[in-house]
Amino acid sequence: MTDLAMKPFDDRASIYGSTALMVDAGSAAVVSGSLTEDFLRHPAQVWEIRLPRAAAPWLAVMVNEINGLAYLDHDWDSYGAQPLSEKAARFAVDLLENVRFGGPAPWVSPTNEGGLHLEWGSVAGIGLEVEVDADGGVGVLFDDNGEMLEWTTTVLGDLQLAAVLRRIADLS
Repeated sequence: MTDLAMKPFDDRASIYGSTALMVDAGSAAVVSGSLTEDFLRHPAQVWEIRLPRAAAPWLAVMVNEINGLAYLDHDWDSYGAQPLSEKAARFAVDLLENVRFGGPAPWVSPTNEGGLHLEWGSVAGIGLEVEVDADGGVGVLFDDNGEMLEWTTTVLGDLQLAAVLRRIADLS
């Protein structure tokens, strides 16, 4: 182990709140300011999405989760998964901002190809899954009381997705 106790860690401290005990989702742990040598050889991504202070609370929650996922390293699932693509993350945020979605925040998870999966569980029989791939392509699966609709888009202002998101916001 390489001791870095006297150096400030980096911006991850502000995301996770403390350097006393942090775990990198890749292959290394940060404990009391120490890094494993493997982490020093293979650092995680170093981008972050920043929002204006006046951002909607649901959006702040989602972006905070995405920023945490930005530190997933290659092979984060031990099956060769790719790190979260900055393009996918930014496109997902832009997509929801562009359709003027009013919340609630989706459940956010990475895909093993570097994309992002957003999911709103069933609300009054309506469920929605949006998957943004690493290059910004979007796949949508909408469950409307058992009637499944599926489509793809690359348009930030997709009207069909906007209508579904409005229904979810209205029911929440």
